[in-house]
Amino acid sequence: MAAEAQAFDYAAQHADFERGLYFLMQWPALAEASRMILSRPDDIKVDAEKAELWAGKLRRRFPVAAHQLLRRAATAAFKRREFKTSERLAQEADSIELPA
Repeated sequence: MAAEAQAFDYAAQHADFERGLYFLMQWPALAEASRMILSRPDDIKVDAEKAELWAGKLRRRFPVAAHQLLRRAATAAFKRREFKTSERLAQEADSIELPA
């Protein structure tokens, strides 16, 4: 158990955000992935396909993290002038019911 917690902490603090999140999502350690997303919003750099896949896994139990992940991916796509991708990600983010 202690080794697992150390692995999750290491992944959550990994310099490469996407690699750390990938580890947590593959485990799956969704609570830890959610905390990582919420604690490091400025570090989120994930391609659109992974953002959609991972947000789908997080959506039900961790809607705020799923929303944030999609919004950040939408912003990155917009900056790359990938407007259709940005719009798709933003619409998916908007479809998530957030807690009051």
